[in-house]
Amino acid sequence: MNTAEVNGIRLHVEELPPQGPARGTAVLLHGMAGDSLASWYLTLAPSLAAAGMRVLMHDLRGHGRSDRPPRGYALGHFVDDVAALLDRHWSVDEPVHLLGNSFGGTIAFGYAARRPERVAGIVAIESAPPVPAWFDRIERRLAQAAAFPGGGGRRVRDTLALLRDTPIRAELHASALPTPDDLAGITCPVLCLFGGESAVRQLAPQTEALMPQTRTVVIDGGRHSLLLEHRAQVRDQILPWLRDTRKSFAEGTSHG
Repeated sequence: MNTAEVNGIRLHVEELPPQGPARGTAVLLHGMAGDSLASWYLTLAPSLAAAGMRVLMHDLRGHGRSDRPPRGYALGHFVDDVAALLDRHWSVDEPVHLLGNSFGGTIAFGYAARRPERVAGIVAIESAPPVPAWFDRIERRLAQAAAFPGGGGRRVRDTLALLRDTPIRAELHASALPTPDDLAGITCPVLCLFGGESAVRQLAPQTEALMPQTRTVVIDGGRHSLLLEHRAQVRDQILPWLRDTRKSFAEGTSHG
């Protein structure tokens, strides 16, 4: 297992090298609780590598094979981990494309608000920027999960263990969030994908108001598990968007 020591903990990390000419770096951020980087392996990561991108992934703190520290689960801690991995472990020296599923998208927006010059584009799947309405929704979902009686598969067991063994609910709820001006300072292209059957899409207008450059796509029949259940449609939206974004970024750099 590949690991990185950052911010006093050990994180499980994985990398897929680009196939053919290098076409940028993609950082994939998975969702909260029962999720892990494995969801990207099963869906988009191989296609991104085949398209020439260096693909970087890690299990979030407390998730998958990464350490589960007794504290440190505010939004800022997750953003700190991304920053440390990019700067010190992976030594990335170019703006990256951040792709986040659910809470992973929120981490992507949080990192971009802090370091806008380091981000070439954001893809958020069933997600929203770190705004109070979204964090209230996350708290409700975690409260529902904590009330689950137990049993079920590995994902359910992992979720219950995380909620039982850490203060993640309280720390996330108390997170210092970026200001609207911080979020408006994100000027890179943004692609938001939502399932047509998911209530998360109700947050799309707020994202578009904060970042008018956002392109929103709704996939009919999709739910919150859009990445896994509609992987081909998700891929077919993301790959052309990334190609066009990289081209625009390269042209802007050459003209600058």
